[in-house]
Parts: sequence; C-alpha cells; structure tokens
Amino acid sequence: MRELAAVLVLAGMGPLLMGMATCQGSDIPDVDPVRQNMELAKYWFENGHFTEAVGRYKAVLEARRDYYPALIGLGNSAGEASHQLYAEADDAFGGNRRDIGLKALAEADEYAKLANNSFQRCMQVRTNDLVANYGFGLFLYNRAVTLRNVPYPASPEPPPDVLKFEEKAKSWRAGYKQRLDELQESIKQFDLVLKGDGGGLGTVEHLRRCKSSQAHRYLGLALFIRSDWDKRDGDVARAHLSAFAVYVVDLREAVIKLKPGASDDEKKVKEAEMKRLNQDIMELKALMRDRQAFLR
Repeated sequence: MRELAAVLVLAGMGPLLMGMATCQGSDIPDVDPVRQNMELAKYWFENGHFTEAVGRYKAVLEARRDYYPALIGLGNSAGEASHQLYAEADDAFGGNRRDIGLKALAEADEYAKLANNSFQRCMQVRTNDLVANYGFGLFLYNRAVTLRNVPYPASPEPPPDVLKFEEKAKSWRAGYKQRLDELQESIKQFDLVLKGDGGGLGTVEHLRRCKSSQAHRYLGLALFIRSDWDKRDGDVARAHLSAFAVYVVDLREAVIKLKPGASDDEKKVKEAEMKRLNQDIMELKALMRDRQAFLR
C-alpha cells in the first residue's frame, strides 16, 4: 500500500507534498530533470493546468521510457485536459461558434486518445497493478456521465432537428451506444480494482483490506446510472456507496481527532478536509434518497 500511495502522489493523484524548487543563485547544485519535471507536472495538475502537466510528463517519459508514475500522470492529465476541451467545444457549439467548437473538439479527441494509450501502456508495464485500472475507469466514467453532447450525445434519441436527417440520426444513436459502452467498461475496471477485497461491504475486515474507497464510490454511481434490473444494479450500487460512506465517516472521525495544539495551517487543512468530507456525505445521502424515491 505504501508503494501504491507513492505512485499516486507522483502521478498527481494525491496532495502536493513537496514544495517547488526555487533558484537562489548560480551556486545551486544541478537538479535531476526527471524529478523536477515530475514535481512540476504534479503542481500543474493539482492547480488545474492539465495541458502543462501533460507536457511535463511527456518530458519525463522522453528521459525515462515507461516510467510508471509518469505514465499514470500522463493518463490522468490528458484525460482531464480532454474533459476541459470537450466542455469548451460544447459551449462553443451552443454559442454558434462552430469553428472554435470544432477546433476544441479535435484537440479534446487527441488528448482523450493520449489518455487511453497511456493507461493501456500502464497495464502492459505492470500487469498486476490496479492504479491504472482505477485511472482508466474514472476517465471512461467521466466521459460516460457528462450531461454535455460531447464526446457523445447525452440522450438515446436525437432531437427533431437531427432526426430529420437519416445519417445524422444514425450517427447520434451510434454515439450514444458508445457512451453506454464506455460506462460498461468503467464498471469493469472498478470491479477489477475491488476484486478480492474480502469481507462484507462496510465491515471492518473489508475496510482493512479495501484497495480503493473511491472505486466503491464511482462503481456505485456507475451502477445507478446503468440501472440494469436483471443484474440488481440498484441493490449493488447502494452496497458500494454505503461502503464508501463508512470510509468517509471513519476518515471524518480521524480528522476531528487532530492532535491538540495544532498550528493555524494544520487547522486550515483540517477545516478544508472536514468541509470536503461533509460534502461527500451529503451528496451520498441525497443520491441514495433520490434514487429510492425514483424506484418507488
């Protein structure tokens, strides 16, 4: 688990633990370019500058081919960059700025392809590692659940202005099917991450062995969206979200028990963490309440 945490941090999926190096004079010793680019990539990722992070991870991989933390980071960064550009494209199309929309869409597709290739390469480099499966699953999940009409249509049937054109309507339905296919693949990836955890969901034994609490969260959400009655998606989804809720509550209790005499900075971190955890709990409660009302 310590190795897994180290990979997540270096790949830009954990908190920024190392400060940025600063130059104070010409007598500063040489800096390892790989480490420097990893730190810069992590910094850009955590501040939402995903294309800059992509550039830094690429620089690392030019120096160290198949360096696993950089491959993971590249997949995460390229995926987030694609999500941003798809949103820009959708906004442009909605504002009758077709040329800008097409440009953003083409760039988004390239970043999405880069993310996919990076995660696939990760799974080849470390066949038994689950970090890439989680990252790939989350990348596909975000593509599948967006309310926007890019990269895929958001509804199964095209609107009237599209329906009157046979080829466009056919393309719309094919795109929506691809959205569902990616949702299905995301479920498969999250299942792989959680496979073999052991113990009943939400039990102490399970919490001790759980490989990724966040995988429970997104697997539960994905199953709710799929809602296959024959596969009991509703019941299974609630079980996974309940397991995530137990984790969040336990973590919240740990945050509350911050050592006495904490510094102002530590208190700020605690307050931010408490706010995030409380928000997670409220979102889960609202989702499960609304879903139960719908199923009635």
